[in-house]
Amino acid sequence: MPEKIHYDDNIFFMTALIRTLNDAVKLNVDAEYFADKVLEDTLFIDTSIQKSYGSLKENTHLIRRNSYLHSIMKLKRAYGRLLEDLLATEGAFAAPFETMRPKLRRIAACHLNDVKDIREGLEDVHSVKFDSDMISYDELNFLMSPMEDGNFERSSLDMVSQTVEPFPMTATPDFNKTNGLVPAIAQDAATGEVLMLAWMNLEAWKMTLREGIAVYWSRSRNKLWKKGERSGNTQIVREIFLDCDSDTVLLKVDQKGKAACHTGRRSCFFQKVENGSIRIISEPLFDSLLSEE
Repeated sequence: MPEKIHYDDNIFFMTALIRTLNDAVKLNVDAEYFADKVLEDTLFIDTSIQKSYGSLKENTHLIRRNSYLHSIMKLKRAYGRLLEDLLATEGAFAAPFETMRPKLRRIAACHLNDVKDIREGLEDVHSVKFDSDMISYDELNFLMSPMEDGNFERSSLDMVSQTVEPFPMTATPDFNKTNGLVPAIAQDAATGEVLMLAWMNLEAWKMTLREGIAVYWSRSRNKLWKKGERSGNTQIVREIFLDCDSDTVLLKVDQKGKAACHTGRRSCFFQKVENGSIRIISEPLFDSLLSEE
């Protein structure tokens, strides 16, 4: 069984490294002290991006593959601009990097070619229209802006979730049997633990497919409920199944944060029936999430 790759976190980490190096380039640091480390990290990012990109090219059936490819495209574009800054003749690192110029130029050309290939591939599959710069000024500004507490908790995938559909609309549950709602079970994709049961209507189903995160319908509040929107305990959808009657949904998810249950527990199924009575088998990990759920 192939090793699971955490693309979300990997992309987040590589994005943070690019931002850090961009800050270093802009500062008036003494290049003779830091040039070796900057070069080491620059080459490390190249290797890491290429490994992730190579894995995505091989795993053609990966769920959310196109979203990941779109994010890798942005990383490659941002990384290319970092290399441009490092190679600038007036930059602080110009002299220390003099002997590395040919190699860095080849690396930059490779990534820009990959950007072109990814862009064309996504347009072929999804007819996604990108502007001529391939990444908007606002997106680049977000990617390169100084990190602030809470400002960068969401991965770069969130920026593209409304552009590339992680799950193409190829099937739809039967919403007619239960007045427009179907039960949706969330299961931990790694451990198989059943986390919760909620409800979906057609709109919640479509949003889940489009955004790659679990979206439900709250019967008590009579509104759409994007799981973890307030608490941060979102559910990244890895796989989706329908039962034999197509009236029940199973989501295999990566549970972000510690809890799926509004009581603050990992799973909503913490009341075990034993000998005709209820035994509580887990304790809350933190205060309840009633304000969200």
